[in-house]
Amino acid sequence: MLTQQGVSHLRLFVTPAYAFFPFATAALLLTAGCGQNGQAVQGDGTGSAAGTASVTFAVAYRERIALGDNAIVEAQLLAFEPGSDRPELVSEAREPFNGRQVPIDLTLTYDPEAVATDRELAVSGRILDPDSAQVWITPEDARFPAGNPAADLGVIMLVRSNHAASDDTAYMCDDGQSFSARYHAPDITLTMGDAAYILASVPAASGARFEAGSDEGPRAFWSRGEGALVRFETDGEWVQCQSSAYLPEESESDADQPEPEPAVYTARGNEPGWILRLAGGEAEYLGDYGETRLSGRVTGRAALDEETNVLTVSGDDGELFTIQITHTICQDSMAGLSYPDTVTITLGDVETYSGCGGDAESLLAGEVWRVTHVAGEEVPGPRAVTMEFDGQGRLSGQAPCNRYSASYQMTGEGIVLGQGVSTRMACAGDLMALETTFLGIIQGSLPASIDTDGVLSLGEGRIIAVRE
Repeated sequence: MLTQQGVSHLRLFVTPAYAFFPFATAALLLTAGCGQNGQAVQGDGTGSAAGTASVTFAVAYRERIALGDNAIVEAQLLAFEPGSDRPELVSEAREPFNGRQVPIDLTLTYDPEAVATDRELAVSGRILDPDSAQVWITPEDARFPAGNPAADLGVIMLVRSNHAASDDTAYMCDDGQSFSARYHAPDITLTMGDAAYILASVPAASGARFEAGSDEGPRAFWSRGEGALVRFETDGEWVQCQSSAYLPEESESDADQPEPEPAVYTARGNEPGWILRLAGGEAEYLGDYGETRLSGRVTGRAALDEETNVLTVSGDDGELFTIQITHTICQDSMAGLSYPDTVTITLGDVETYSGCGGDAESLLAGEVWRVTHVAGEEVPGPRAVTMEFDGQGRLSGQAPCNRYSASYQMTGEGIVLGQGVSTRMACAGDLMALETTFLGIIQGSLPASIDTDGVLSLGEGRIIAVRE
């Protein structure tokens, strides 16, 4: 049974295969819909019937998990006042899959006169599969301005939510508090100590949000993938919490498990080529393109200043070499790739070789980069163009008009970007032209470097960005 609230129609159908939109084709897709009587409504050049507006999108997920017979898809169109995280519900729908699988294409239509022109809109999608106790949710808040009568958002890739599991999920919060969460559609129970609190589901543009119906216990829980935000006081600050599975008590067999491999620190240099590896107090140096090999134990550590450490490596016959690691950005002299450390190897008293060390990806990940220039042109304000590398092979951010995401991989030559997806909102012509250029650049293999001032350059300066 389809339930509606302020919905003109929901069109639900499955395509044989859904191709990700190339970045270069990010544009407005005009569609025709069906009226409430089931008859076709012809487009009038704006992509919507007179007096109606529509938002079209597809929902999918990356896991190769088949949905059960009782799986359902939910869709909501939400409106936000500027600066608010509490939406007003514009329209919603709920539909069984009846054996169908993702991707699913959806269109929600609504009365545009019911939405104030200063509002921002967002789509919330959710797939619930009672047979496997799995839930997939919208991963991030991607709002877009009201006013487009035929918005096409492309593919929304949902993420599996931890709170959906049938067993309790434990959370540890930044302020030291801990609790467990158990999902029972449509509500969630949070247990803190001996007390349990039931929170009811409320609309949210991303994740799954729940709020309390009484004055006791946690006030709100907002699940967002592997983590969650929690309010422990009414109108209090959101506290970041991280989920973790309950750990079983250690058994004798656990004690027999091998210790995990130590992290490996790698440094390298050119002319002549050399590689250094440090792991678990052991060091190995390969010099002269592999012709020289020295290995031993780290027997001494000294700090020259806040940024520089010196390690002494010794073998059975005494000192072999020293390693000086300075935490300052280093540019590979051949590839141009940036690394977080400058490393100097000294063999004996005179032989000294310099190079770069550390994880190049660590310089990119964990930061939001604000793009300042695209193909030599300054990005106009006030809307920011951003890039965020998650450290797990996914780049996402805000283009001049639309949200986008793509896969990426670090190599010795730079960064390789896979084909991406983006929302498909239209905007002013100059911004659309800038977006086409921007999304066209961030594809394929690009040289990547960060200078000593922390400025990121992709494609030899075709994109310039700074940390926000």
